[in-house]
Amino acid sequence: MAFFTVIIPTFNRRVTLLETIRSVQVQTFRDFDCWIIDDASTDGSWDLLQSLALDSRFHLERNATNRKQHYSRNRVIERSQSPWITFLDSDDLWLPTRLERFVEAIHAHPEVRFLFSNGSWLREGKIIGQFFDEKRSIPTGVVPGYYAVGATHLPYVTTNVAIDRRCFETVGLYREDMEILEDTELYARMLAAGAPVGVIHEKLSLYRLHAGQITRRYRTQFEESLIALRSAETPAAIYKKRREELLRDTTLFFLKAAAPSDARQLLKEQHARLRYPGLWLLTWIPATLIRLVRTVISQ
Repeated sequence: MAFFTVIIPTFNRRVTLLETIRSVQVQTFRDFDCWIIDDASTDGSWDLLQSLALDSRFHLERNATNRKQHYSRNRVIERSQSPWITFLDSDDLWLPTRLERFVEAIHAHPEVRFLFSNGSWLREGKIIGQFFDEKRSIPTGVVPGYYAVGATHLPYVTTNVAIDRRCFETVGLYREDMEILEDTELYARMLAAGAPVGVIHEKLSLYRLHAGQITRRYRTQFEESLIALRSAETPAAIYKKRREELLRDTTLFFLKAAAPSDARQLLKEQHARLRYPGLWLLTWIPATLIRLVRTVISQ
């Protein structure tokens, strides 16, 4: 039984997939099983995977139809016997000591059940920032479930998370009826159930930023953030505050994306026109003007 089960779901990531797998192969800590689940890709990813000379730690499977990453993760978690489950998206990269540093942290703090590390943002081959400042104070131990929602408290990404398998046994798996934030919702349940948090301040992964990421679907992200807050058993006053913060942020995302009609519709549906008159007025700016201003600013 390997110490880690590594799960890599992939869909039409042939361009980045080989580099992602290579970043697992070169890990200095080698006691892991790695499951690569092709989610019915149509770009030749499965043919590429079958052509690779991988050792016995690597396991390949292919879904007959596209079932999304939460389905693929759940099926591997159900059969895994490893004490720790960890994840890597097929367009991201681990640094060679990623698993080694996690093992060191687990042994140093055996009470931890939810562990994440720092990492770097990668865009077009260039590092443009990091998840959080190494000197930042981050809450650890038992924390409220709503700390999992957003980066205000816990600036994790799933590529840099490892979870004690007992957490899944306690609260279950990823919800398969969600589209984007099924990971946030699950982690909110875990923290609400008392899973102690640990953090590694060292940067141990590269997270690619690109236009194809599903997190650009702002409305769904807003709605599923509220689901996660409810799953976290968030106190009513804090839920209301976070809901308003998410509403403002989502409206601004729509405006920056030159989608003022979507921003306006969201404010109408949330009965927020009177609460945010300034934002409401901004939603009447023509999209063409927003794009023009955005172009000028970027030059």
